[in-house]
Amino acid sequence: MAAPADAAPDQARHADMRLGWVGLVVAGLCFLAALLAASVLGLTWSVLLGLDQAEAKRDLGVTVVSSVGLWVGFLYLPVLWARNREDPGRLLGLTGRWIDLPLGLAVGLASSVSTGLASVLLLSASEEKVLEAKAEETIDRAHGPAAVVLLVVVLCVVTPIAEEVFFRGLLFRSLHRITHLVVAVFIAGLVFGLVHYDPSPVPPSVVVAQLGLLALFGMVLCVLTHRTGRLGAGIVAHAAFNAVTVVTLLVQR
Repeated sequence: MAAPADAAPDQARHADMRLGWVGLVVAGLCFLAALLAASVLGLTWSVLLGLDQAEAKRDLGVTVVSSVGLWVGFLYLPVLWARNREDPGRLLGLTGRWIDLPLGLAVGLASSVSTGLASVLLLSASEEKVLEAKAEETIDRAHGPAAVVLLVVVLCVVTPIAEEVFFRGLLFRSLHRITHLVVAVFIAGLVFGLVHYDPSPVPPSVVVAQLGLLALFGMVLCVLTHRTGRLGAGIVAHAAFNAVTVVTLLVQR
């Protein structure tokens, strides 16, 4: 007896949902691996240099080696999983086209301007200074041209690539395989914002504004990834968004 005409689409849908659930499990494991690797590498660097807790917070080396740990979980492991299963280009959307450069720049710059205007509207002048001071803490770790170049590469090149592969390539695309697009965009964007939580003692309004605006930016990147079907434009947008903040603070310094 011949199979029903709609059997093949149903089977493909079920296989896609299974892949989505597997992807979410992989995302959780990769996230834990990223936190563990970042903590171990940062602590090892601090111990080797004999840094106390206060010194470690101001040391660029701790920032760099901790970032390397995050890249292990956010970039290397997801790509390794995708390569062993299928293809990173199809599974994670890890591809790009020439149009992604101007498109990503436009989205990144527009998001940066919108975020800046929103923070002015949501926060008082004193709260704005607190938010800026938090960003300056990272920038102030770089002393000398070589250190500045290294920091720019970390924040504006490698980190955007790693975070896009994890949050949009693995997490968002896995969520979209098992739920509606709107739900997937909301959850992935919210997680992106919450992951950037900094336990520094700052007013709650600053924390809510910062995490909320980052969550919205994460949702924009999810929509961009969905509309293009790849990560290229999102990576450029993320890099441009970070670059505006980094360059502005470096010029001010």
